[in-house]
Formats: sequence, C-alpha cells, structure tokens
Amino acid sequence: MSFIKFKDVGRKSSSFVSITNSQSFGFGADFLQQHNLLDKNYIELFYDSEEQKIAFYFKDTPEKGSTFKLIGQEGGSRSIVARSFFTKFLRDFKPEQYESRYKPEKVEDVSHGTLYVIQLKQKQAETPEN
Repeated sequence: MSFIKFKDVGRKSSSFVSITNSQSFGFGADFLQQHNLLDKNYIELFYDSEEQKIAFYFKDTPEKGSTFKLIGQEGGSRSIVARSFFTKFLRDFKPEQYESRYKPEKVEDVSHGTLYVIQLKQKQAETPEN
C-alpha cells in the first residue's frame, strides 16, 4: 500500500473573495496562493462609491488606523472582520443582500500598487411561486 497523507485541513479550494453576513471578507487559500499573498498579514480597504467597487491592498506591516489584521491559518483561508468599513462607507448596507463570492480583478494603481477589486452585486429578490 502507498498512503498519501492529507495536509490541507482547514483549507478551502477557492480563488474568490467572499462577503459574509457578519460583515467580514473571506480570502480563499487558492486566491492567496495564486497571487503570492500567503505571507501577507495585513490589508487595507478602499471603496469607490460611484462604481460600487471595493479594493484590497495586502501588506506586510500594519499602519495604525488603516489596516486590518488577517486572521486564520497561515497557508489557508484568511479573513477580516470589517464592520467599521461597512459602517463608514455603506451605512445602509445589508450584508445578506451582498453575501456572495466575488472574483477579484487584479489592478495596478499608480498611488497604491497592486489592488484586488470586486464589483458589488446585490442579490435579486426571490419571487414567490404561485
């Protein structure tokens, strides 16, 4: 017999960024690995109200007042709780209407460097069946 040891406990196979009902952002291990972000421990958030886009900038070091600490297993999926972000920029935001997985777009920004951008999309209201 030739057994292979499973070593990915807690790792989600996801290359998406997700918004959760608890006003958090989740970053799948595959997304972090594909973009060489597994060693980053901090993140800055940006918001474009006109286009309803959120951008993420991953960092090595914290900056007081503007960075969130990524939590989770190193090498696995990570997340941040961002209630203060939602409160400031999206006062009437109802997370259950936006809770979903988003495919981020990698964008090179002159001022900030490499950003990963998602376009917010509101879930369609379900219509009752007759």
